[in-house]
Amino acid sequence: MTSNSAHLTLSLTEDEALVLSAFFARFEKDGEFSLASNAEFIAFSAVSRQIDQRLVQPFQDDYCELVSQARNRLQQGTEGLLPGVQPRSEA
Repeated sequence: MTSNSAHLTLSLTEDEALVLSAFFARFEKDGEFSLASNAEFIAFSAVSRQIDQRLVQPFQDDYCELVSQARNRLQQGTEGLLPGVQPRSEA
């Protein structure tokens, strides 16, 4: 299985989905990627928790390189910075 062809299935409650939908709608409108309530943090945490439970890459020695490769694949074809992106130097 190659990294870029694997799919993960995540499950959200309707409340989590509704809160995240409102978050992304606000982001699309305002361009500000910040949390406005504890509910948003909880919904994002639910997604993060499921991802953490399914991925094995964080335990691999070349994890940083795998993340870099995944970022490159995902942003392929984009030009400039997209809304909300503030580049950071990776440690």
